[in-house]
Amino acid sequence: MADLNGYKEFLKAPPQGWISTTKWPRSDPRYRPFTGPLSDASRRQAMIAVKGLFAYAAQTGYLRRDPAALVKHVKTASASRITRYLTPDALKLALDTVTAREAPTPAAIRRRERDRFLLSTYIHTGARLNEIVSANMGAFYTEGNGRWWLDVLGKGNKPRRLPVPPEMLAALRLYRAAFNLLPHAVRSDDTPLVLSSRGEALVRITDEAASDALKAIFAAAASTADGMGDTDMAATLRQASAHWLRHSMLTNHANNGVQLKTLQETAGHASIATTAAYLHKTDNERHDEILASVNGARDNP
Repeated sequence: MADLNGYKEFLKAPPQGWISTTKWPRSDPRYRPFTGPLSDASRRQAMIAVKGLFAYAAQTGYLRRDPAALVKHVKTASASRITRYLTPDALKLALDTVTAREAPTPAAIRRRERDRFLLSTYIHTGARLNEIVSANMGAFYTEGNGRWWLDVLGKGNKPRRLPVPPEMLAALRLYRAAFNLLPHAVRSDDTPLVLSSRGEALVRITDEAASDALKAIFAAAASTADGMGDTDMAATLRQASAHWLRHSMLTNHANNGVQLKTLQETAGHASIATTAAYLHKTDNERHDEILASVNGARDNP
């Protein structure tokens, strides 16, 4: 039990010799298991895994008792308010920025249309990064009633189907046209959904490449926002990442009155409490409402 508690503290501050900010292959002598101290949430997950192994060993008779049962879980903040999101104006600017990107070569056209489709898909579905990157073209489909869907595989290999709005479908058609593909795929099409823009081969990109493509869009949009004099939006866009688009979709729909149960199923959250964290006013809205109340009280003493 003392060793387990010690391991819990070790994860909070691993020795410097165990840390590297560069991701080396495990076979490389420069490989280190940590990139820095683990957050409380990461330490909690690590201890859940360790406690699970001890519980299994006790259940199968390998251990007579489970010492990990007495070790307390790492406490984490519960249902913290989600603030990492982009406003509809910021999302529109990002889309406008990638749409206006110059593309003098076929490869540049493929990249622009791929990136626009990628951004549109994350904005409209709120999917996790890998859920889109790992999907195939055949995951887009309609059942003949005018409704389009995108099938993804979520956490725990749980299938989920996501509503596809017309804007996202239009981006898909332009994207496929740039790669000389027909407007729509058949359900059995196993061509990767997110393609590399390099060369003619239909090759799937990595999660990291998709993330980098989105960050490049945000950086370009931030420069545009600076030119417009909107330094606050520019600063927010420079911090944004792929996961912010998931937060943005859920937050904006929650603020538009979409039912939490609908958002929970769309997001693939195990608990509706997780989804509820997205239901809040923006800071600007809160500021304006409070000042309106103050001004109203002043005008009507």
